Amino acid sequence: MKKLLLLLMSLAIFIGINGQKITNLTEATTAPTGSLLMVRQGTTGNLIKRITVDNLLLNYITSTDTALMLTKYLRKQPIDSLGIVGTAVGFYNSTGDTLPPYIPFANRADLISILRDLGVTMFIDKYQLVYNTLDIKPGSDTARYQSDMVYSLDSAGYWDRTKLLYVYAQRSIAGAKINWTTPGTYNLTDPGSTVPAFIKYQGFDADGSTDYLSTGWIPDSDSLLINHGGAEPSGLGINDMTLSSWSLSNVHGDYVPMGISGDLSLRMTPRNNNAIYALINSANLSIFDDPGSTLGLITTTRRGKTELEAYYNGVHSGDDTDVSHGLPAIELYVLANNNNGTADRFYDGIISIIMVMDGNSDADALGIYNIFHRYMTRIGQ
Repeated sequence: MKKLLLLLMSLAIFIGINGQKITNLTEATTAPTGSLLMVRQGTTGNLIKRITVDNLLLNYITSTDTALMLTKYLRKQPIDSLGIVGTAVGFYNSTGDTLPPYIPFANRADLISILRDLGVTMFIDKYQLVYNTLDIKPGSDTARYQSDMVYSLDSAGYWDRTKLLYVYAQRSIAGAKINWTTPGTYNLTDPGSTVPAFIKYQGFDADGSTDYLSTGWIPDSDSLLINHGGAEPSGLGINDMTLSSWSLSNVHGDYVPMGISGDLSLRMTPRNNNAIYALINSANLSIFDDPGSTLGLITTTRRGKTELEAYYNGVHSGDDTDVSHGLPAIELYVLANNNNGTADRFYDGIISIIMVMDGNSDADALGIYNIFHRYMTRIGQ
């Protein structure tokens, strides 16, 4: 009788939500009106997080029949996202009364695995901001790959150190222009109306002659950058900056994926005259080793007033000691160089990712390469 009552209750709950679309799942710190999904730590632990579900109630219990029905429902309904913390999940009614039983999990990975098996898409909050901005949403698998990439960058400590991150390997042109670290700030614009060719999930295919986009970011005007002349770095700024570019093209020549040239310069050339070139907050050209190819990630970093290093796919590719002089007072272009307001040194090939952050260590360069490589491989590039 008890089992029958439990099953009937579950059936009623399931029928009540059947056919409705679950969207815009948002976290709530207090109980809102309507149904709730509550996440607790352990079977009797304190409440960690409530999540509103558009006034819909999801009840996941150990009843095999109910689990099967819920699985079928979730798999056929679009779900934007679901945030989970803790090591167990329980579902409640709108007044917070427990609908037994809890389902404990050994760890968060197990919980995520179970929910993903049910068709629930879970995004890290930092990716959710990006996802909400995308004009054309990626498929569920690709969205998960992108969220995983952001999670990896964030959990390794790279996210908060990053100023600009453009993932051109995206579904739409508008999506490729978003600055992922702060959507809406330093999004790319096309001031020259050059309309660079775009290949879905590969990136911008720059033509080598006219294509460029603007970040709107002027280093010297950025109050968040450290502008000082000391010998040691102290946060993202004059002596602490990295330029990274992922390309699907093997190029050799004076092709710049991002750059500023003036009295002070900030630019990189992945491969020219059998060497990586860079100017990082300096008037002096730094020349590194020959990467042998530009397929993948080229990274150039300044870690101090006279300490620079380059990497190809996370592996050391030379050092230099050119002194820093100051932050450029011109906006950064991508797919080309901004030479005092005029685009030149146009890139000729496909760029998939652009990143500007603080100085990289050897471990940073390799770690970031591995994260980007995993994403690009998962989307088939």
